[in-house]
Amino acid sequence: LWETISSSGVNKEYLLIKTLNIFIQINGKKRDVLNTDKSLNEEEILILIRKSEKINKYLDNNEIKKTIYVIDKLINLII
Repeated sequence: LWETISSSGVNKEYLLIKTLNIFIQINGKKRDVLNTDKSLNEEEILILIRKSEKINKYLDNNEIKKTIYVIDKLINLII
């Protein structure tokens, strides 16, 4: 059965994941979920986070002391 399905011309482009849900945490507490393109790196995700009004109310002009980024899963901002 699997041999016939794999040789039937499945378009593998549809099987690739192009977007991700990145969980945004502040001091270990989940504050938001960011739906982003999979090709973004940590710096680009941080730029998007700083533009978010929902996250900015938690940051409240505090300095981000540390960022913990788990690739394709979450980013934790320590303030």
